[in-house]
Amino acid sequence: MFFSPLNHFEPIQIFTIQQSNYIFSFDNMSFTILLTFALMHGILFFALYSKPFFPTKLQIALDYLIASIYPIFNEKPFKTYRGLIPFFLSLFLTLAFFNLLTIFIPLFYPIATQFFITFYLAGIVMGSVFLILVYRYRGFVWYAFTVNSDNEIISVFLFFIEIFSFSMRVFSLSARLSLNMFSGHMLLFLITNVNFHLYNQFGFTSWLVFFPVTAFIHILETFVAVLQAYVFAYLSIYYFREAIG
Repeated sequence: MFFSPLNHFEPIQIFTIQQSNYIFSFDNMSFTILLTFALMHGILFFALYSKPFFPTKLQIALDYLIASIYPIFNEKPFKTYRGLIPFFLSLFLTLAFFNLLTIFIPLFYPIATQFFITFYLAGIVMGSVFLILVYRYRGFVWYAFTVNSDNEIISVFLFFIEIFSFSMRVFSLSARLSLNMFSGHMLLFLITNVNFHLYNQFGFTSWLVFFPVTAFIHILETFVAVLQAYVFAYLSIYYFREAIG
């Protein structure tokens, strides 16, 4: 039997409730989102609000993560925006859980492969950056895209290039994450399918020979999943820093 790799990206209905003219549908995409936010808030709660005498491994890991972000906020004028650290930390953890859950448990929906979701997150980031520019330039936001030049024609040309470059950041930020995760999930699906068919056709020995390749691909995709979440969060911090500074 042939299974298309694209079937992996179709939501699976868990249950549906119909009440008069309204239909409530709950699928694995909704379950993945709810579980991700529950895990993220659980980690933050136990790491930040529980006060044991000795720090737990979870607190040590979270402190190390915050310490890697904190030096960026030490420079003026970014120092006054340290309150944004929880936002960027939550953004990183959300994307990391979106990516990791679907790698280890195939029944979960690969949220980060959907461009409209990553585009929504990138839109929140870049929309906030634009609002910061509006506040910084007292409403005269076009000054943020003005490039000084002796030639007025070149200045106008560079002005439109800067606007185009700023608007394209939304697409580049979202496409980088969704396309990398989409290709990774496609590769995992194909490798796992080959491994499964080898086991059915030739038995346990052939599966055992091919298993190291499957394990290596899973380890590689795990690293890529965390790295893509980190890149998204770090670029978001960079764009905020650029707008503020």
